[in-house]
Amino acid sequence: GFYCLKIMILSSLKSWGDVKELNKFIKAFKFLEDKDLKFLSIGKHLIDKEKVYATIIKTKSISLNSGKFESHKRYVDIHYLISGKETIGSCGVNKLKVIRDYDEIDDSLLYSIPNEYDKINLKPGEFAVFFPGEGHMPNCHLDKENEIHKIVIKFLIN
Repeated sequence: GFYCLKIMILSSLKSWGDVKELNKFIKAFKFLEDKDLKFLSIGKHLIDKEKVYATIIKTKSISLNSGKFESHKRYVDIHYLISGKETIGSCGVNKLKVIRDYDEIDDSLLYSIPNEYDKINLKPGEFAVFFPGEGHMPNCHLDKENEIHKIVIKFLIN
């Protein structure tokens, strides 16, 4: 398998083209650039069949101590925030304790929250990319609960 640890990428949509590691995800970023994102319906939108697809999510943020870390084996996750504020926990899987083994249907392992991990604060117009092997805990609030409107693009690499 393909495992990358600690290479999560955080940037704004305007500058994704400046990060050469992101060029292979052009279909995902063109989707983000070309659509009027706030009007897309909740749920799954195919970009390139099941190889690249977007899920539109509207949810209330959760506290950092009530989330779960996850990681994926087959897909890269691109989390793009349309509105609201979000904190995403980030930690290499080598530092995480598995609480649910790999589920092939949703391509994820689940982990308990470690004592120490990085916190990524996303603002509207920003995205974070998580590669296989990079644990992440999405949809957490920055300071207080708020409504998060976001897109998670799944990009098949394995």
